[in-house]
Amino acid sequence: MELVGTACTLRPWRRGDEESLVKYANNWNVSRNLHDHFPYPYTMEDANRWRNAQLEFEVPRPTNFAIAVDDETVGGTGFDRLAGNYHITAGAGYWL
Repeated sequence: MELVGTACTLRPWRRGDEESLVKYANNWNVSRNLHDHFPYPYTMEDANRWRNAQLEFEVPRPTNFAIAVDDETVGGTGFDRLAGNYHITAGAGYWL
């Protein structure tokens, strides 16, 4: 599924996103405002691990999407189903 807007596109993560993912995710201002499991510095190994997890576990209904401008990944958005007492809710977020 792709959502095409006037300024950006939300689309599933795909092979080839790694370089721009590292370029934009390797930013202290991004990392410090996200969950502790978002690494800094953000390396190519981190990008490959994320991309592989999305390709392996998210098909055919992804819950995490790349934010792309002119087909370059500049951020991400998604939601995660919560557990325990919060099992009927989800956490949503984004980064640019």
